[in-house]
Amino acid sequence: MVAPTIGSQACQEQLIEAAKMVAQSVEGVVDQAASVTQDEKVLQDLGGAATAVTQALNDLLKHIKLGAGPAKVRMCER
Repeated sequence: MVAPTIGSQACQEQLIEAAKMVAQSVEGVVDQAASVTQDEKVLQDLGGAATAVTQALNDLLKHIKLGAGPAKVRMCER
């Protein structure tokens, strides 16, 4: 379902923006959790999950970049 979408520049841009918004939300959740708990196990588990989400977003952006050809895609940072 994603493959045909990648051919459209407008859809590529929407996917990229959505991925950035998800990355920002994940970072917000991690920051908020760090401010309300000192439980290292919980924070480590959440950090691991956040890293997995970030990796999945990076993989999606790489896929978009490959489908888009030479278009520039900025990767998520964490």
